[in-house]
Parts: sequence; structure tokens; C-alpha cells
Amino acid sequence: MVPPDSLRKNAIKLFIDCEYCDMNHIRREIPYVNYVRDVKEAQLYLRETRQNTGSGGREYSYFFTGQQDFAGLTDTLVYTSRPDDTRDQVREGRTNMMKMGLMRYVARTTIYKEIEITHLSESKEEMVVDRWTGFLNLKPATDSKANTRKEFSFWNSININKVTPDWKIEFDLDHRLTRTK
Repeated sequence: MVPPDSLRKNAIKLFIDCEYCDMNHIRREIPYVNYVRDVKEAQLYLRETRQNTGSGGREYSYFFTGQQDFAGLTDTLVYTSRPDDTRDQVREGRTNMMKMGLMRYVARTTIYKEIEITHLSESKEEMVVDRWTGFLNLKPATDSKANTRKEFSFWNSININKVTPDWKIEFDLDHRLTRTK
């Protein structure tokens, strides 16, 4: 295992350009980056913009621009708050969107070893019952033509597929008839 100090020195240098961000909250929630105050030092420049939505919420856009080691890596993510969201819910939603956008860059550093991605809700595997005992996919195609050379061409095809957890079957039949005089 790599000592945490050596991981920290390899963490992304991040500059956040955000007018109404709670930087103390962001630093607590995203401890796996190095925050810099000079955009020229940053490996990643993050800009947040916001605008009101027609429903009364707000749309926050996050523009991720890679610099230095990450030059050329850019991304844009959008978080939209609802009009009835509390300030804390909006703050959490904004911070979570930043976290998601950062993963593309963090994955390219050694600090990725400290990150664990989880899903909050419990989801169960859903069994799908196939009411068909088989599946027949017919794709007949014909091509016939005649010209001064007195050429006749006929082509058709049948394709049958069936995929289950236990087996997969695929059957193709092609037929072509060409006569030229």
C-alpha cells in the first residue's frame, strides 16, 4: 500500500471558479484533490455557471477543462435543482455533480486507490420472463433488375436469433440467384 502522503502529492491540482460556492463544504466533501488559488498552477480548471429554470429551480453547469497533464480533456455536466429543494439539498447536489465530474481525472492519478463509488438506493435484480419460446427475426430482402444484357438477379435472406441466460442461437440463410444472357 502506498503511504497517504505520497498519494496526496500526486493528487489533482484543482482551481474552482465559482461565484456562490460553499468552499468549506466542498473541501470537506472532496478531500482527494489539492485546491490551488492560481489558475496557472491548476491541472484542472472547474467553472460553475448558473441560471434560473422555468419551473423555479436553478440549472448549474460545470465546465471541466484539463490543463498541463490533462490538456485536451474537457467535460460539461449539468445539475438542475427543483424549486422546493432546500439550500442544503442544492449544496449537496452541486457538490455531488462536482465529484462525478472529477472522477474522470482522478482515475488517471494514483489517488484513485482512495476512492470508492457506491449507489445509494437498494436495487434488486429483476427477472424478465420471456413469453416467447423462440424469436424469429425475418428480414427478407429482394433485389431484382433487368437491363439490355438481359440480367436477372434475385436475393433474399432470413435471420433467426434467440438469446437466453443459458444459451445463444443464431441462424442465417442467404439465397442468391443470378441469370445473365
